[in-house]
Amino acid sequence: MFRLSLRAACLTAGLLLAAGLLVAQVDKDRAKTEAPPPPDKDRAKTDKDKTKTDKDKTKTEPPGLSDKELQAILDRVNRDLNPGELQRLMAQSDDEVLRRTRLHRIAFDRKAGDEGKQDVQLTIEGITLKGDRGPGESASPTVPKDLESKLEKLFLVTYTKRLTNTILLTPDGKLRAKLRPLQETFTALDDARHPTRLLQQMTREDNKTALDGTLFADATFNAQGQLVLDGLLGDAPAKTLPGVQKLFDDLKKMNVEKRPAWLMLPEWARKQSATLEPVKLNLHPWDDKDPAAVGFLQRRLAENKGADAELCHHTRVLGVHFAYGSDNRGNWERRCFFKAETILPGYVKGEPGKPSADDVKLLGVLEGTCKPAWKAVVEKKDFASKDDLRMKFAFEPVYPRVIKSGLTELQNALLADPSLDGTLIDKVTFDSAGNFLVTGFVNTKEDADKVKALATKVLKELAKK
Repeated sequence: MFRLSLRAACLTAGLLLAAGLLVAQVDKDRAKTEAPPPPDKDRAKTDKDKTKTDKDKTKTEPPGLSDKELQAILDRVNRDLNPGELQRLMAQSDDEVLRRTRLHRIAFDRKAGDEGKQDVQLTIEGITLKGDRGPGESASPTVPKDLESKLEKLFLVTYTKRLTNTILLTPDGKLRAKLRPLQETFTALDDARHPTRLLQQMTREDNKTALDGTLFADATFNAQGQLVLDGLLGDAPAKTLPGVQKLFDDLKKMNVEKRPAWLMLPEWARKQSATLEPVKLNLHPWDDKDPAAVGFLQRRLAENKGADAELCHHTRVLGVHFAYGSDNRGNWERRCFFKAETILPGYVKGEPGKPSADDVKLLGVLEGTCKPAWKAVVEKKDFASKDDLRMKFAFEPVYPRVIKSGLTELQNALLADPSLDGTLIDKVTFDSAGNFLVTGFVNTKEDADKVKALATKVLKELAKK
């Protein structure tokens, strides 16, 4: 028995040794034919790429759950998401884009991904009044490129605590779900559909002269989701606001599909208050004590005591209105147009597109009258934009109009009445109300009454010509 076992052990050892030699020979042959393993640098890059892929996969794909379990989690979380919480932060922000953006819906949705899997994505829907457009581009505006990162940051600030320990956040507090591109879920209204531009255009339709001097200057959204309109009223609120309200009434009559998006409150805002209006007006007269725009300008001209006093005293303002203009390359600007006439002796009027030196001077006087008044309104009434209502100024076509003062005709009429001998008409200007103002010397009060009646007759006849 012993000898048999020994031989078996020797035989086993021999077989093992032979196998070892065989493996060694195979490995040696393989070393000759196979490529060497990648260098450590390439292997490190491969491992890095694999780690990144695994990381992205971990971020976008929640842990394995059944469809029913995953949907239950999303439903529970979505019930707690309220766009109003983010809207409040956006309205309080100093960021120009966030203050001009309104959220309509926030939810975690499911979307078919690779290999039939249902990927989870965060959907944020809304509108923005600020759009991106390349220099000189005439294409429609797009959603600002940095808006996605700003909204994602606000979302995490608001909801990280409540989403902690859920499948929707990574261990380091980042979103697993990808944010759906805002170009798919947002509307950028930085074009003719912008509320200020649309409303301003409407003031020029159907001879709405009651809204002359009214400017829709800027628009933002407040914490309640209302559109806040900053601007100027062309007259006292009691006279002008009914015309403004008529604009909104006309827009509300449109079919829902065509009605401006900013004129309809999102569902979350309607739930907060059934009486909440979609628009909040922050519109004010040019001057609280002198609210009529034309009257305000005329008074300032009549009271001018500066170097251009003669030009101002011989000028009458007939109207003022605003408009928005585009250079067809997406660049928008506010424009202010004046109607005015002058009786200044020697005034030279320019040609269309070629204003004279007198035209430029008169336009400069009117511009210099407007700017300080508008700046005061912007500061006192807390306008969102602090650009002091940056504007381009111009006269309406055919204006300024040069008319006769009636001075020569009035002097001739005086010579024809011997009872007014000794009466001297010095000059004819305009008063603060825009009426002709005749100044000179008379002998008696009765003569003054005669001159007044004569001047009224002469100037009335001139106005007919």
